Parts: sequence; C-alpha cells; structure tokens
Amino acid sequence: MYFQADFEQAHRCGLAVTVHAGENDDSESIWQAVYKLSALRIGHGLHLKDARHLVRAVAQKRIGVEMCPYANYQIKGFGLDGNSGNPYPALDYLNAGIPVTINTDNPGISAATLTDNLLLLPRLCPGVTRKEILRFQRNAAEVAFLSPSKREDLLKRIDVLLRR
Repeated sequence: MYFQADFEQAHRCGLAVTVHAGENDDSESIWQAVYKLSALRIGHGLHLKDARHLVRAVAQKRIGVEMCPYANYQIKGFGLDGNSGNPYPALDYLNAGIPVTINTDNPGISAATLTDNLLLLPRLCPGVTRKEILRFQRNAAEVAFLSPSKREDLLKRIDVLLRR
C-alpha cells in the first residue's frame, strides 16, 4: 500500500509490474500486490499458500509467481529431501494452476544461477518430475513481459521443442 501512487504512474505508462511480496511478510502483502498494485507477477509469494481464496484468484488471473529455490532455501530455511515441517510450495502452486516460474534472485543475496536453482528444486520438492520442471520453464515464457505476438511466437517455439 505504501507504493500504490508510484505504481499507478507505472500503470498509466502501460508498464507491467512484478511485486516482491509474501517472502518475509504474510499473505496480506500478496493480496495488496494483486488488488492494489495490479501486479502481473509476484516475486516469491511464499505465504500465498496461507490464503486459499487468494491462491484461486492468482490462478484465475494467471499471475505469475517467481520462485527462487536457492535464495528461499538460504533465507527461509526450507528443508531438503522432504525433511521439513515447512514444505516448499512450488509444486502446490503449480498444481493449483498458478503459472509458477523458477528464477534466480538478487546476486547480492544468492549468487546461484538458474541452473543452480533448477538443480536444487528436486531437493526442495521431492518427486518433482521432468514434465513439471518443463512446465515451470514454459510458464516463464507465458508470463514474460512481451507483446502478445512475441509471446505467442515464443510459446510456439517452446512447444515444438517440448514435443521432441
């Protein structure tokens, strides 16, 4: 809510926005990002799981959730290999229809590459399949801030590669 006036100016210029929410704060910050700041993507969104109705709204609106496994492991302490009372929510979000993406984080926080994040993901989400990892990657193209024609072209190229 502190940034609502600033974001209004961005929207008036036609800019799409990502809002960092729900990592170190609760699901209320995600609600504000979606409904007050009109975010098209949410950075982290770890506490989205705490608000069932918001999960449904984010899925219906096709708002991307950018997850950074390496940084989330370092900062939030998600357990490896299923050894945690706090499971990493990436697969739950994906299965709820949210276009989750796997990303890198601020290099000052975590110097992990995209490859590092993708390699850590199965340890945070035991049982994740190759197909699910490919869905995360396709979702990245789906929620990319591109013109509709460029997004459509990119998705077609990805779909061709996925059929191989």
